[in-house]
Amino acid sequence: MADIDWLDRVRRIRQYSSGGKRAPHKPLLLLYALAQLQQDRHSALTFEHYEPKMKKLLTELGSQSATAAPARHQYPFVYL
Repeated sequence: MADIDWLDRVRRIRQYSSGGKRAPHKPLLLLYALAQLQQDRHSALTFEHYEPKMKKLLTELGSQSATAAPARHQYPFVYL
């Protein structure tokens, strides 16, 4: 995939919002995946690896809507 195609795909990612609050799930997952790629050089991210760390990040950084339903942490993994 060309760099321009990749950047365009990132720009088109839609962030869920409700009641004026945005859910941080997709941006957090994308940043987390990029950090893992840089640190570990892994090209694949499994849900088992991602789940506990993303739950913690969403609890620490998430909006009320994001933390009110902790089961939603899997959504960006599926949709991205």
